[in-house]
Amino acid sequence: MALGVVIFLKSNIFPLSSLLMLETAGNFALVYHMFLVGLELDFKPILRAGKKSLSIALAGIVFCVLVGFGLFRYLLYKDFDYQTKAKGTKYGPFFWGIALATTNFSDLAGILADLKLLYSDVGGLALSASVISDLCSWFLLLTGMAIVNHNQILAVTSTLAFVGLCVFVVRPALSRIINRIREGALESNNIDYHGLTCYVMAGVVLCGLITDAGGSHSMVGPFVFGAIMPRGEFSNTLIKKLRTFVPVVLMPIYYSVNGVRVSVDDILNLRDPASEAKTGTNIYRVVAVFIIAFGAKIVSTFVAGLLNKMSPRDSLALGFLMNTKGLLTMIILNAARDLK
Repeated sequence: MALGVVIFLKSNIFPLSSLLMLETAGNFALVYHMFLVGLELDFKPILRAGKKSLSIALAGIVFCVLVGFGLFRYLLYKDFDYQTKAKGTKYGPFFWGIALATTNFSDLAGILADLKLLYSDVGGLALSASVISDLCSWFLLLTGMAIVNHNQILAVTSTLAFVGLCVFVVRPALSRIINRIREGALESNNIDYHGLTCYVMAGVVLCGLITDAGGSHSMVGPFVFGAIMPRGEFSNTLIKKLRTFVPVVLMPIYYSVNGVRVSVDDILNLRDPASEAKTGTNIYRVVAVFIIAFGAKIVSTFVAGLLNKMSPRDSLALGFLMNTKGLLTMIILNAARDLK
């Protein structure tokens, strides 16, 4: 029944003829989501992080990247050419490793709040380590998207130039504009950010266009633009407006695109590329990928916790908490899938 519903949706609600338009809308949604991620990024917990949270986060990242490399090369790459009639990319293991290393900070904070563990020792350590892990994952992803370009020198140089422009030119200019708006509001007792908000929203798309034209990915520009945005009343206003629009209105389009592009039948079954006939089941590989992908973060965090003189119980709990995945994993795999 569920399979029939999926087939009906793909045939009638999301036909292949509309996929190009959906992908365009989905990428547009991703651009604003990346701006919101950069806007909410807080560097203070990273600067204040202790050796314990730093070592746990880095241990999880390094181990998961290595496991992801092995998982892709020896478990998935073995019959990749046979299954898809395409050549596997040499950067596939790198992106798989980043995907396994992610820890979604916002989802983890929600879980800890629901369990009333937000202010516990394990909860605080998990939040601190997840911020570091989240930032490192974004950095690895954005760096990887730049270096996998055919013209690596142009992509890296243009990305660094764009970051420098945002930090040393755009950020000071925005600070001056915001200060002038505040000074003008002292006379009228009414701060109006509507005009500046419109320009910033247009700037998000422009930043995505610039980094995409420079050889990087369109989501790099909005992320950097959000990260350099001056923190204060204006940034808080942007966050409030985008939180009620981007996740509810825009991002479901991105989820729909990913759902349309996934074929559950091809994942669970082996096929002959010539005749399209089923030649066996692929369930064992799906289960193996599932176990290894989830176990890598748990094991690495558990061992790192023990080395930091934590109890086995707290180390195991920390491992499960650090294994909290979110949208970042989907973004990484989807971005890697789109590489030419």
